[in-house]
Amino acid sequence: MTGRDRSYGKGRKASLKVKAGIAAAVLVGGGAVGAVAVAANGHSAPSKAQSAGYSSRALPSTEQLLISALSTGNASTQASDFSRMTGMRSFNQYWYHKKMFAVQRGIVVIATKKFIILKSANGHLSLWWLSGATRFKNVATSVSSMNSLTANTAAATSAMSSAPTAMVSATNLIAGSTTAATSLLTTTATTQTVTVAVAGTTTRVTVVVTATTAAVRTTTGTTTATTWQNAFFAPQKIRRGDLALIAGFRTHWNLHAQLVLFAPLTKSDLSSTPSSSGSTVPAGTSGQHS
Repeated sequence: MTGRDRSYGKGRKASLKVKAGIAAAVLVGGGAVGAVAVAANGHSAPSKAQSAGYSSRALPSTEQLLISALSTGNASTQASDFSRMTGMRSFNQYWYHKKMFAVQRGIVVIATKKFIILKSANGHLSLWWLSGATRFKNVATSVSSMNSLTANTAAATSAMSSAPTAMVSATNLIAGSTTAATSLLTTTATTQTVTVAVAGTTTRVTVVVTATTAAVRTTTGTTTATTWQNAFFAPQKIRRGDLALIAGFRTHWNLHAQLVLFAPLTKSDLSSTPSSSGSTVPAGTSGQHS
């Protein structure tokens, strides 16, 4: 594939509560999902909240794999665990031993020193906070590494080929379509605005992208701070338009990234290809959690 060369440095069965019916783009606690506002081209489009339902059952395989992956520091074990999470294509979270574990596959809307906004194939938006403990790994180095991101051997194998359309399969799986991905990879004079409000808190993040520049405005309570950056190159070496899997945990209504697996994506990886036959999720719109 064509892309940037970058590198970075027990499970037991138990009863648990599984949160379902998530309609908001950012997850909250307290047994309910709060409202999230997402703006497209400067116009807000609020997404209504839904109450979360819980059910108790034995720990199924997906939860076991996620907890196993986040509980071990062994990279090969983590890769194996994520590659077997074939049914997880959007956002999922699970209670286990009084801790909420979370995982999401998607495409990067923006990456800053403090957070990443990730958008899944179904349009689900989440804001993941970063810390000094967050680990980053470029998985575009081998089929096995790429498989941990895609959970699809055919897509991972294709991504490692030299074909000009090498990343199409992985993009359709993770971003929803090549059209959705291209919109995030293209510089444009048209202003694109995305706003994520973390329900249950006073935190609200608005990202305004014009051409190659992003203005990131973070509001907490009555305090607002604005920073500017290149929209396509972030300090963490993960950038807007990259495919990613983020896993971590949730505390006090906020998602905290523990591990970020990513694969660089460029428009040349998707050249001369039609978008997927599935529904397209344009940049700057919201969708529901599956």
